[in-house]
Amino acid sequence: MTEPLTREKILSMEPGRKLDWEVRYYVFGIKTDAFDGNGELWTHEMKPAPHYSTDISAAWEVVEKMNGERLKVEIIVAGSMTFCTISDSSYAIANAEAITASEAICKAALLAVMGFQSAQQEKEKLIEVLRQYGDDRNYQQWGTDTPPILEDRGYMARYILKEIGVTE
Repeated sequence: MTEPLTREKILSMEPGRKLDWEVRYYVFGIKTDAFDGNGELWTHEMKPAPHYSTDISAAWEVVEKMNGERLKVEIIVAGSMTFCTISDSSYAIANAEAITASEAICKAALLAVMGFQSAQQEKEKLIEVLRQYGDDRNYQQWGTDTPPILEDRGYMARYILKEIGVTE
């Protein structure tokens, strides 16, 4: 639970209190829960935390959280397996399969959150690069020997930053 989550780690986790803790921590942002000596997960109010990965009514709270983030959760039961896909308006963000719907929902939600964190980091890097590219002061060092690729003097970067809502 202190190690960073990876796709492989999430998909290999068994349903139970450790998976529930990861869901509370990463999906709901609750960082105050603790385990007792018997492996039970307790909230900061000293109540047992919901059993998201083993109780469908608790797992439905995860579905509602994803829906609140404007994401669509699709659950398909096929034979002895349950498939959960979380998507936005244009494409699937995360997929997980498990024997129970509760487990599949929890794993797909964790994968979705992991994807959002990664996408946010990539967006921040892109914005930083585009800001540097779009800043006229970064071209003063070139003098008259400006490489052809830089001749637009940041026009495209400023256009993209405006288009994605970073500048006006």
